[in-house]
Amino acid sequence: MAAVPVADEPSDDLAEAISPLAALDDQALWRVARDRLPTDTAEQLQSLDQKRQREGLTEAEEQEAAALLQQYERLMLVRAHAVALLKQRGHDVSSLLTAA
Repeated sequence: MAAVPVADEPSDDLAEAISPLAALDDQALWRVARDRLPTDTAEQLQSLDQKRQREGLTEAEEQEAAALLQQYERLMLVRAHAVALLKQRGHDVSSLLTAA
């Protein structure tokens, strides 16, 4: 597996996703911080990962898996940013850090 390059700054797409968070009130940030990938999306991603390990994926399946993984990574970045903002605002976010 190739190493993923780490950027100093988020891509324009990711910056666009996290920039509005600072303007949200605390209640809205808590909702964002608790957001989850839809169950069907998570199941599809897991299914494709298992198939990849068992027998490999077709090009179309690889593209689908990549798109789903990008969706998951974007969600995680937005959640992490919301948690960081809540912590900066003085909230105890420990329950979010231990949640699955």
